Amino acid sequence: MMKKTKRAIYLTIVFSFLLILIFNSLFYLLKPTNFLTFFIFNLLFLSLLVSLSIKMLNLALFNPLSQLREKFSKAPEKNDNKRTSSDEAVTKNFGLKEFENEINSYISFIKKKSRLETTNQIVSTILSKLDEIEGYDFNHEKDLISIFNENSEKAMKLLDETLGISSEEVKKLSEAASIATQSLKTLSETIDGINKIASSFEETEFSISSLYKKNSEIKELLSEIEGQINFSEHLALNSAIEAARFGEKGRSFTVISGEIKKLAKEISTITKTITKQIDDTAEEIQNAVDRLDNGNRKVERGISLGNNSAKSMLKLVDVIDSAKDVSSQISKKIQMCMATFEKGYDLSEFNRKYRENIKKIKNSLSEILDENKPKDQEKE
Repeated sequence: MMKKTKRAIYLTIVFSFLLILIFNSLFYLLKPTNFLTFFIFNLLFLSLLVSLSIKMLNLALFNPLSQLREKFSKAPEKNDNKRTSSDEAVTKNFGLKEFENEINSYISFIKKKSRLETTNQIVSTILSKLDEIEGYDFNHEKDLISIFNENSEKAMKLLDETLGISSEEVKKLSEAASIATQSLKTLSETIDGINKIASSFEETEFSISSLYKKNSEIKELLSEIEGQINFSEHLALNSAIEAARFGEKGRSFTVISGEIKKLAKEISTITKTITKQIDDTAEEIQNAVDRLDNGNRKVERGISLGNNSAKSMLKLVDVIDSAKDVSSQISKKIQMCMATFEKGYDLSEFNRKYRENIKKIKNSLSEILDENKPKDQEKE
């Protein structure tokens, strides 16, 4: 009580000091000129200070909420020093310690504040409820565990059917994964071979292009030869004209010009034949180049399809591996659950501690009823 009074006084002093500061500030700002204004201002300040001090004292000393908290916070303390640490751990784990404390605090409150008849009625009701709770049999959990252990194989089979993944299917998935991996390896080798063929096509196309270029150069040389042949024919014609002018003296020139003309015709025929063969060869070379281009495009298309197939195969392998991992994880979890249930649960210790705590609470309630009986008899 003294602590609360001191605290109330301290708070009142602090708030008074704050009010004085506020008052001085207002007084300085307003600056009243006559005595009446100054008197009214002081009167308002003192009334506000007194009312605030009374309010602070009431809140500190007579707060009903704090009194109510004090009533309910004072729970009776029983002499349970004989209880061992293991018993306290079991009681705490089973959640009965808090229940016992609440019951005891509630009983102490109704013993002090409630009527005697109401107290007896409440205690009797609590005892009846505790009788119902005490009658609960934890052997039902053992029965459920035994039933689950008996039907573990059925549960395993049902779970496999529900998930659609059995042990045989897991083996099939493993085989499919190995086949897919081997197919992927073969496909990779095929793609490498196609790439080599494509590079060979490119080299062949380059060689043919070089040959086509040389063929064009030969054709240009033949064109130059034809030009020289035409020049020779002109020379032969000029020689024949000069031989005709000289008569008998120019007969030898006539023979030479005839031979030159004959040679020019033969060379011209050979040149035309070679030119025709070169043109045919160039046409064949062009056809070969076109076929190589077409084949190269097909090879590139095959490489693209092979790469897409390889990507799809990789995805398939990943999916199969994921399915295998999920199946193995599910199998491990099921085996762990089955191993846990095969060990079973010992509920006897829990049942014993539970009933001991219920009996202690019932005994305390019975003591209250016994204490209240003499008072009832005195009233009668």
